Amino acid sequence: MDCVRGHFILEVDMIIKDLRKIKIDNPNKHQKKSSSVECPCGSVEYKEKKETFSNGTIHIRTTCLQCGKFIKWLSHAESKIMKNEK
Repeated sequence: MDCVRGHFILEVDMIIKDLRKIKIDNPNKHQKKSSSVECPCGSVEYKEKKETFSNGTIHIRTTCLQCGKFIKWLSHAESKIMKNEK
């Protein structure tokens, strides 16, 4: 019984060593998120509104289309409004 167990342990050790040599690329690493905007209610549908603050800076406000709550301020790079203006 000990001989079989010892042989099994050696084989497992060899398999582990082989697996450590293999580089597996994370498939999700290169995928871009479909939407970085998600409301706590679970909806990913939102509207964008461009707002200018008193200091003159432009900000993009996102509001949930399902529940109407404010979600977050978007960066200009994420905004559909700002992309359309370029």
